[in-house]
Amino acid sequence: MNGNTTRDGVGRHFHQFVKLMAVMLSLSIGISSSAAEDAVQTGAAKTFADRKENAVRLTVTRKIRDRDRTSEVQALVIDEQGIIVTSLDGIESVGSGLQEMLQRRGGGNADKGELTRVAMIRSDGSETEGEVVLTDPDLDLAFIKVTLPEDEDAAKLASAPAVAARPLLLDEAVAISRMDAGFQYEATAAMVQIAAVLEIPRVLYVPAGGTGDKGVGVFNLKGECLGITAQIHNKLLIVPMETILKLAGTISQ
Repeated sequence: MNGNTTRDGVGRHFHQFVKLMAVMLSLSIGISSSAAEDAVQTGAAKTFADRKENAVRLTVTRKIRDRDRTSEVQALVIDEQGIIVTSLDGIESVGSGLQEMLQRRGGGNADKGELTRVAMIRSDGSETEGEVVLTDPDLDLAFIKVTLPEDEDAAKLASAPAVAARPLLLDEAVAISRMDAGFQYEATAAMVQIAAVLEIPRVLYVPAGGTGDKGVGVFNLKGECLGITAQIHNKLLIVPMETILKLAGTISQ
């Protein structure tokens, strides 16, 4: 009898100990999770503050069968001397609605028309003229060189971002873009994760989350640039910054 009572007492104490450890573990996990979330939020906020000036919009005009069609696309400043990169598909799809309508009426292939103007839109709404100086259709990239005004203050662009190392699976990142004129071209941030790193044969990153558009710069939580979103094989992927800079290095100054 006494032996059973003793064993029952030990059993109760053991179960209470297990419950206590479970509670402590749960609290520990909760604290660790909260600290990690705070670190991500802090890093994302600093990255956004440091790199939002690299995000710009471009106004693009194409002449399609004697009709001018203008639209805006997202882009990324990669050089303070005036080199900007964006999605080639974004530039070529300006006036796509008109192209499709004319194709339905007349048959044949869609006429992408002629690019007649491209300009960078500054945060105050003013525009700086530019020209397409290099394209890479395979990577859906277009490089624009803007003509900077002589006034030093007006000419100042965002500094070139540091190149990020290859990310790991599920790494957190920040996509920074610009709203349109109705919202005074305010910069916006969206959290994304790296869903995969591809080598086919060039390295590309697969984003999971809200990049939302082509031509959007993506940064890690240190403020280093992972790359820019592009439309490749009908998928929105990130072209690494290292690849972008190698291509930019071929542009004659």
